[in-house]
Amino acid sequence: MSATIVAIATHKGGVGKTVITMALSAAFARAGQPALVVDMDPQGHASIGLGVEVLDDELTLRDFFLDGSTPIDKLIRETHVKGLHVLPSNIRLAPVVQSLYMRPRREEMLRRGLASVRQHYSYVFIDCPPALGVLTETSLSAADLVIVPCQMEARAVDGLVDLLEMVSLIRGPSFDAWRILLTAWIRGRPSRTMRSWPSSSPELIGF
Repeated sequence: MSATIVAIATHKGGVGKTVITMALSAAFARAGQPALVVDMDPQGHASIGLGVEVLDDELTLRDFFLDGSTPIDKLIRETHVKGLHVLPSNIRLAPVVQSLYMRPRREEMLRRGLASVRQHYSYVFIDCPPALGVLTETSLSAADLVIVPCQMEARAVDGLVDLLEMVSLIRGPSFDAWRILLTAWIRGRPSRTMRSWPSSSPELIGF
């Protein structure tokens, strides 16, 4: 078994990114497919939402990114859902970000770190921060699939452009393993954005 790594990424807050990460990972775990959540958001909402409290003296992703010497498997925490684990974060990850910009091959760090644990899971879900910075960059580099939550509101499509350009830059123009997940969509009341999108587009995932 080698996990499929899925990055949930958007640079717009409030579109349900963390909720989607928690819901998908818990659903797969409850279906008997072990899942790991990688909380790359310094706000730590995925960790908190999964019931993982991070104390000041406990290891988090900050320790992994700080010098690269802390193995990923030392950071893994269990949750209340059987088969669902989390790599936790908190606000202490934020100061480390600046040092990562100077790190050689920084975009490969997470992919290399996850290589040692992905055989234990069916899926790894990365909750990216709501920004197009280095943490999102390394998350996209590690992913086999990128899911982009998109709220159905005015100019929502325009807001996707920067993120998709980043995906293309990091993974190459031929990378097409990305999908758009429609959120806050009231069935029967399609928004202007929904009406303007080609109905045949294979990149849409609607719930």
